Amino acid sequence: MASPHNESPDDGQPPSAEHTYFFYGSLMDPTTFQGVTLAPNPPEYRDAWIEGYQVRMWGPYPALCPVSSAAGASPADAKPSRVVGKVWVDPSRDPYILHRLQRYETANYEPRIVTAHFFDGKSPPAQMRAFVWAGAESLLSDGEFDLKVYQGRSNEPPSP
Repeated sequence: MASPHNESPDDGQPPSAEHTYFFYGSLMDPTTFQGVTLAPNPPEYRDAWIEGYQVRMWGPYPALCPVSSAAGASPADAKPSRVVGKVWVDPSRDPYILHRLQRYETANYEPRIVTAHFFDGKSPPAQMRAFVWAGAESLLSDGEFDLKVYQGRSNEPPSP
């Protein structure tokens, strides 16, 4: 029997989108990730990006927002939109991981399926969950998330 934290569960099937996550903010920090998910080991991340989204800020926290084309703008005028982040596959396929992540993300975010592209150039794009902003647009401001800055204050309890 496979350990709950092995890469390949007993059924031998590859992980589905429901067990694969794209993180673009504080959950890229292994300490934060472990504290939220209660995972016994640091996450094994892969570098990736998604298209069609932009990051805005909700206080110190990033908010993934779909890019909408401005009314009357031609597709040629559209700016490419790419958000860089980390992909994590839940090797245990623990159904409570999503609940823990959702509690951390709050009701202002909702899980949606996105397509991530891997920087390794070998792996095909894959579908996975990402937490997308579902709160009021008026709460957001322009800005960028800096993981190193966040890690400098990660000893403070997270409070969005």
